[in-house]
Amino acid sequence: MGRTGSALVRRETHNLFWAIPRMLQYGAGCRVLGGPELRTEMQQVVTEMARLYGINP
Repeated sequence: MGRTGSALVRRETHNLFWAIPRMLQYGAGCRVLGGPELRTEMQQVVTEMARLYGINP
């Protein structure tokens, strides 16, 4: 999938369970910039996904 640019998406949520799947919909180029709790949770989810696919981060 080629990259054609970038976008900054701002969202506010109080529900990480809802937010993580929405962020993952943006694909591999998605990077969480803010919200320490959201960033930590996203790191944990992505790390676990990498392990499931045999990638050792």
